[in-house]
Amino acid sequence: MHGTLAEGMQMEHCLRLLAPLFGSHITGLNTNDLAARWASYPVIVGEFDASSLKAIASDYEAKAPVENLWMNRSVHGYRAQGYQYGEAVVTDSELLGSPYYLHFLRPAGIRHGMAICLEDDGSTRFTAISLNRSAAQGAFGEREFRLVRALRPHLVNLYALHRQLAAAQRSERSFRACFERAPAAAAVIDGNGKVLESNPRMEALLERSRALDCNHARLLRFRNPSVQEKFVRAISSLSTVPFPPAPVPFVAGTVESGFRGMLVIHLFALPSAANAPSLDRARMLVMISSLEERESEIESCRTLCTALGLTPSEARTAVLLRTHHDLEQVAIEMRVAISTVRTHMKHVFQKTGTAKQSELVLLVDRLLLGATL
Repeated sequence: MHGTLAEGMQMEHCLRLLAPLFGSHITGLNTNDLAARWASYPVIVGEFDASSLKAIASDYEAKAPVENLWMNRSVHGYRAQGYQYGEAVVTDSELLGSPYYLHFLRPAGIRHGMAICLEDDGSTRFTAISLNRSAAQGAFGEREFRLVRALRPHLVNLYALHRQLAAAQRSERSFRACFERAPAAAAVIDGNGKVLESNPRMEALLERSRALDCNHARLLRFRNPSVQEKFVRAISSLSTVPFPPAPVPFVAGTVESGFRGMLVIHLFALPSAANAPSLDRARMLVMISSLEERESEIESCRTLCTALGLTPSEARTAVLLRTHHDLEQVAIEMRVAISTVRTHMKHVFQKTGTAKQSELVLLVDRLLLGATL
């Protein structure tokens, strides 16, 4: 699912794997702003590429007032269950007679659609994976809905990791900067599982987690025997096969951590792992992240919006500041200039009656901890 760090964080490999699972002939990653009536499709895989779909959209815009019936009516479903499908929000008779179908869906060969929400800013902007089928392929059913419910936490986590790593990569192009500021615990290991380098999040995880440790020889070990066995097998397989064009991810499964909920482990082969003459010369990247972390951030933002009267952007600034205590890192994660973060902070201080970051963090802690009791 996780594609590759070499793909510019575009998730194309992930979409190509999802498409056959859902029988989707056009699969895309899209961001929509309902208030601005704006959408972008940075990645499209299947029978149409992004430029072809954009041409159809431009033709639709020239012929009729643009309205995405499915998207406009999916907001409640996104927030209630994390996904929505076309038949649940638009009747067949309404869809087939609409300009949206006649000038956009039909030229693209789309009759049935479903979208999985990956990011919600709390107001009108969403990022989603869109899955589409032709009339001949038929509608999505209970099998696909069960699959969405099982995969969505992983996809949300995946998108957050890729987006934040891409932001760090744009800010500072070196691998070192991305590694140090990765939004997940990360370590470079050799073919024996020895930790050669680790970022601050990994060090904190090793210190506090019940799920894994690092012994005096710096060997990474998972305390769950079945997870450890899978981890060793994955290292071995990545150490003995030629380096693939896309690094192969390994998801060992979820393990009880005692540190931000359940953890998921991903293992990527680095170029030096290809046909390494010995295990101690192979190199792999381990990333460990929490499925719940991104969902928790969204809920925290909504709590602050309600309790303090903050805008979604102001609330997210406060939540991220609580985690990172660093305005520059907050700016990277929000994909905005640091001056924008400072403006948000000024407004948050005014609305909360606080004057310092430490006071604000204390207030946010009290509100969010109280909301979870």
